[in-house]
Amino acid sequence: MSDIDDFKSYLESHQAAFAAWGRFVAEEIQNQLSNVISPVPVTNFLKIEAKPRVKEISSALAKIGRKNYTSPQTQMTDLVGVRFVVLLAEHIQIVCEIIESSSQWDAKVSKDFADEIQQNPKAFDYQSKHYEIRPKQAFITPENVSIPADLCCEVQVRSLLQHAYAELVHDNIYKPDGNVPKQAEREVAKSMALMETTDDLFSRTLAILKEANQPQEELLSQLSHLYQEKIGLIPKVDKKTNMIFLETFQSSISESSILSDIRSLLNEKKYIANRIKENAKEMYFFSQPAALLVYWLIEKVGADEVCKNWPLPAYNKNLQFICTDLDKQPSHELF
Repeated sequence: MSDIDDFKSYLESHQAAFAAWGRFVAEEIQNQLSNVISPVPVTNFLKIEAKPRVKEISSALAKIGRKNYTSPQTQMTDLVGVRFVVLLAEHIQIVCEIIESSSQWDAKVSKDFADEIQQNPKAFDYQSKHYEIRPKQAFITPENVSIPADLCCEVQVRSLLQHAYAELVHDNIYKPDGNVPKQAEREVAKSMALMETTDDLFSRTLAILKEANQPQEELLSQLSHLYQEKIGLIPKVDKKTNMIFLETFQSSISESSILSDIRSLLNEKKYIANRIKENAKEMYFFSQPAALLVYWLIEKVGADEVCKNWPLPAYNKNLQFICTDLDKQPSHELF
């Protein structure tokens, strides 16, 4: 039997192991990522689903001839792989730290674009960080699949811009079916230079936005803790809904004493907490930290002012309930 036949038999007998090891790696990284970036959902942080891919047997066999492998079982590190695509280059390190700190495997960096830029800063080339991940010891998965200790899963971590670049150049420039004119290589080099500039501009933009929204972010966090303390429920924070409300009434909630004022209102009118807790079972808005602010705002500026500027038409009924609770109906029909 030839070496190729041996390798083919190895591939056929390890298909289940490749798939199981890829799933294990992908799920473990995403589980840890969920803890790190909470309350941001993993599905928001990752821009493309991190789905493990097992290399087709025909593709693996064809690669032997191109690469002249002497021991393809150990030298071919991409028989199973998973790719993590994040928004910006600065987010890559978050995933990398999870990979490198895991006790579930040994992770070896096989390609690091940051190191390559340091070594050759004048070159613009394919950017991505690659890891070879192998289990610390052989084990059997809950699905009763045996994972040998030398099984490798290749993990790629890249930004969305890097991913777009890689998709273009992988088959057309680096592994083309035909000739690649020098002009095409020059155009790709220019696009890489622009890509790095664009990523930097995007990062600066997000930093500016984060700084601008920091006061509202902090207030929302504090309101969430106050909600849990006083209502006795964990708020189901819909960030967009709360931020729209905070932005609309920004001028009225800029006082430094707002949290203590809300706390005093809840202590004075203890029925408010009970009403919020009861209504939260049926009405979504009452599960939001902003519900505390609505009660306080109606007390502070009056029902007319709040109703006139109310930015959440889907929750008109909820506002009516709050006005009734406080016995502060507006001077005109609500809506």
